[in-house]
Parts: sequence; structure tokens; C-alpha cells
Amino acid sequence: QGARMAGELFLRSASAPVIFDDETAIKDTAALLAQDPEVIGVQLWRVGRDQQVGAPLATQLKGAAEQGVAPRPAHTASMERRADRIILRDVVRDRDRKAIAVVAVQYSLARENLAFMDLRRRILLLAAGASALLALLLWAATRRVITGPLSRLLQAVRQVEAGGRVDLNSVRSQDEVGRLAQAFARMAEAVDRRERELLRRNADMKLIMDHVAQGLLSVERSGALLPEHSAIVETWLGPWPSGGTFADYLQAQAPQAAEWLQLLWENVNDDFFPLEVALGQLPRRIEVGARVFDVLYTPIQRGPSADSIAGATESLRTGPDGGTVNILIMLSDVTSEVAQERAKRGEQEMINIFQWTVKDRACLTEFFADGERRVRELSALG
Repeated sequence: QGARMAGELFLRSASAPVIFDDETAIKDTAALLAQDPEVIGVQLWRVGRDQQVGAPLATQLKGAAEQGVAPRPAHTASMERRADRIILRDVVRDRDRKAIAVVAVQYSLARENLAFMDLRRRILLLAAGASALLALLLWAATRRVITGPLSRLLQAVRQVEAGGRVDLNSVRSQDEVGRLAQAFARMAEAVDRRERELLRRNADMKLIMDHVAQGLLSVERSGALLPEHSAIVETWLGPWPSGGTFADYLQAQAPQAAEWLQLLWENVNDDFFPLEVALGQLPRRIEVGARVFDVLYTPIQRGPSADSIAGATESLRTGPDGGTVNILIMLSDVTSEVAQERAKRGEQEMINIFQWTVKDRACLTEFFADGERRVRELSALG
């Protein structure tokens, strides 16, 4: 409303100078309106006899309105609201109500926007205060009704976590928390028995793995190393790392094979290819120093067992219908076999050379001479 009232006053002030074609008065009128700090732009264009917008008569721009706005045909007044300003467009008319000029005045909304931001900030602070007060009241109520019994339950849980027995004297056995603590004690005994059984089985399995000739280790589908491995793996590849992937483990002894393995393992982890196809793309032979190993990758499939705690845990890891949990990697030392193959190939090559010597000595001599000449030329280029 203020923009419209100021615009109407400007139209009345500018009509006489435009009618009498007084350029100085037109510019002074525009400059006077531009002195208002809320006005960031004043533009005035002449309208010809054909009612087409012509050349500008006056322009006063500042701040965010430095580029100005484009004129529009001389029809009726309009009001355009933007995020940071209001643009008022109107028509200057003569005594016969004929359009003689069009005007565009831009009013800044900076002060109003600041006021809205301040109001929004006040509302947010009030809402935060009310939320804090409500939270304090809820905390006081829950502390009185819930926290007391749960603190005794928490003490029992910590005793189970530490591997000890639940102290039932610290929990009243007549309420729900006491009965739950007794259930925790029974569960702790069952877990302890199962852990002892698992430790015994793991020790037996490690004893078997440490006496096999192949290097056995397992990794997750992401390539992360699992702790289970045979002792000979550390003899071949170095001390067992506490974390990382199989490619990281190979990095120190076989950097080229490690880089190639890390690149191709992305197909295993991305599920883009079937698992068997992705594993088939991995390197089947790697060289670690003077040793050569054949590598076999075998996916280990596990299904959930409904009648055991381990089965329930496995269901959470692999889904209700089971799935690939990890991948078994088997390393076989084939250094001697590879050496025999290389020696056999060398002997065969030597036999071929002797055969060619007998069959065509001149051609063989020419071949060696040409090869020697090419080697000298390449050496000279280097």
C-alpha cells in the first residue's frame, strides 16, 4: 500500500514535466523520489503517439536494482512482488487520459525481511524454551516412575556383560525387574556354556588348519580379513594384520598383485556380476618374492538354524533364506612346479635352436644378427 501511494504521488509530480517535455524537471523528480532509502530504482520511459514505449527519460538505480527492469507496454498499473523488492509499474497520462510515459519504481523489502527474520527467530526461541520445559517435566516424571527400576536392571545387565553372575540381592525378586534379572542369569549361564564349546571347537579347528600344507584364510564379501587362518599363511606372507583387506595384506610382499586384486574385488562387492563370475575374474596365480602361489576362491554359504542362538544371529546377518557370509581363500605353493615348467620350456627352446641350426644355419644366424642390430638401435634411442 505504501509503495502504491508513493507511486501515485510520483506520477502526479512527473506528469507536468513530461507534458511540457522538461528533461531537467523530469530527472529532478526521479532523483527526489530516489532519495527515499526504501526506493532502490526509478525508471521513466516516453510513450510515443503510436502508444509504443520509447527512449528512457530518467533513470535512478542503486543497490540491488543496478540492472534495472525492462519496460512494458502502456496499459494499466501492475504490482510485482519479489523476494527482495516490490516493482510498481504505472502510466503517466495527460489531461485527455492518454498515455505519455510509463514508470517503474522498485521498493526494497530489506527492512521487512529483517523484521520477518527477527520474528521467526523469536518464535523459534519461544518454541525451544517450551520444548525444553516440557522435556524437563517428562524427565522428572520418568525418573520417578521408570529410572529407579531400570537402574537395578542395568546393574544386573552389567554383571552379565562382565561375565559374572547376577547379584539377585541387589534386585527385588518379587517384581518384574527381579524376574527379568533371574532370566538374565539363566541366559548368562547358557551363553557361557556355548562360548566354552565354541572356544573348544575353534581350538580344534586351528590345530587342524596349522598342520595343512595349504594356506587357508577367510574374508568377508567386502574383502575384509577374518581372524581365521592357517599358520603357514604368516610364514609365506608375513605377520597377520589386525585389520584391512586381503589386498592390503599382499601390498608389502606383492604390490602388483595387490593392486590388481583390489581393482577386481569391486565386482565381488558390488553384486553387479553373479558371485561365481566375479570370483572367476580374480587373479588365480600370484608371485610373492621367489614363491609362486595358486589361489582358489570358494564362497561359503550358510543357512540360518532356527533352534540355536547362532542360527538366529546368522538370520540377522544373511536374511531369512540364508546367503554368502564369507569367502574362503586357499593358497597352494607351486614354486617348484613353475620352476620345472620354465626349465622344460628352456630345454624345448634349446632343442628348437639346435634343430634350426641343423636345418637352416644361415637363416638362424641372420635372425640373431637382425635381433642384435635392433637391440643396438633401441639402446641408442634410449
